[in-house]
Amino acid sequence: CSAAAAEHRARSAALLEGLVAAYPDDSELLRDMAIEEQSWGIRERDTGQYDAARAHLARALELFQRRLRDAPRHVQARLDVALSEYNNAALEQATLPPEQRLERLNRARSMVEAILAEHPGRADAADLLASVHDFLGNTHAAMRRSGEALRSYEESLRLRRKLAAADPGDFRAQRALHVSLGKLSDTRVALADAEPDRKDAHLQAALEACREARTIAGALYAREPDNLEALACAAVGCDNLGDVHFALGNLVEAERSYREMLEFEERHLTRDPQRLSARFNRMVGIYKLGLCLGTEAEQLAGTPEAAAKWRAAREQFLRSRELAAALPEEHAGSALAELNAKLATCDEALRAAASQPASASAPAAGNGPR
Repeated sequence: CSAAAAEHRARSAALLEGLVAAYPDDSELLRDMAIEEQSWGIRERDTGQYDAARAHLARALELFQRRLRDAPRHVQARLDVALSEYNNAALEQATLPPEQRLERLNRARSMVEAILAEHPGRADAADLLASVHDFLGNTHAAMRRSGEALRSYEESLRLRRKLAAADPGDFRAQRALHVSLGKLSDTRVALADAEPDRKDAHLQAALEACREARTIAGALYAREPDNLEALACAAVGCDNLGDVHFALGNLVEAERSYREMLEFEERHLTRDPQRLSARFNRMVGIYKLGLCLGTEAEQLAGTPEAAAKWRAAREQFLRSRELAAALPEEHAGSALAELNAKLATCDEALRAAASQPASASAPAAGNGPR
C-alpha cells in the first residue's frame, strides 16, 4: 500500500486502540477494530505482503473471539469468528499442512451450519458456508481426495443455487453459481480418470454442469457486455465445455467450444491488451484447438484428409508457441517444451503422409497436459 494509506491506517488503528482501551466493554468498538484488522489483512494478502497479512488476520481473529466470549449466542459475533477462521485458512493455503487447514475450515463450517439451523434465511451465512465448502473441496482435491472434494462442491452448489434463485438479478450470486458448476465439472472429470467403471456417468454429469454454467455465463454477458468479469465467465464456460467434449471424444463440439472461447478472449484482449490472464488463456486455448485437430488427424490416418488436419494442428501449435514465447517465463512454464514436442509430432506425421499417403499410420499426438 502507499505511504499515505499506511499512515492513514496507522492513525485509524491507534484511534480504535485508544477507544477500545477507554471503553473495554463496548462490543461494537471491539468489532470495528477487528474489521479494520481484517480489512488490512486482506489488502496485504492481495498485494503479496503475506507476513503482514498473517499478523493482521490473526489479530482480527483474536478480537472477534474476544467479542464472542462476551456474547456467545450473538449471531453476528459467531458469524464474524467463522469468517475470520475462513480468511486465516485461505491465507495459509500454501503453507499450512492440509489436515490443519481442514481443521480450521471444518471449525468454521460447524459454526455457520449452527447459525443457519437457527436462522435459515440468512443469506450472508449461506454465502459464507458455500465459500467454506468450496475451499474444503479445493483442499481435498489438492490431497487427491476426489470423492470428498465432490461432496464439498455439491454442497456448495446446493447453496449457490438457492442464493442465485433468491435474486436472479444479482450478478455476484449468478457468477458464484457459474464458478461452483465449473468446480463440480472439473472434479467429475478427475473422477472419470480415477474410476474407469463409472467414467461415462462422471463425464455426462460434467457435461450437464458445463452446459448449465455456459448458459449462465452467456446470460451474464448478454446482460452486461461491458463487464470484464462477465466476459471472463463466458470464456471460461466455453473452455470447460470444450474440455469435457474432448474427454468424451466429441471432437467437433470440442473444437467449436474452443473457437468460441478464443473469440471471447480476443474481445477481452481488445479491451485490455496487457491482461496477463487473457493472454495466457488465449495461448492455452489455441494449444487445445491444436490437440483437437491432431486427434482428428489420428482418426483419419491413411486418408487424404489426414494431412490437412495435421497441417491445421501444426498451425495452431505454432501460433500457441509464439504466444507462449511472449509471456513472462514464470507463466509460460513448460509450455514451450510441450509445444515443440507437438510440432515435432506434426512434422513427423506430415513426412509419413507424404511418403505413404494412402497407408501410413501417423504417430499419436497424445492429449498432453489438460
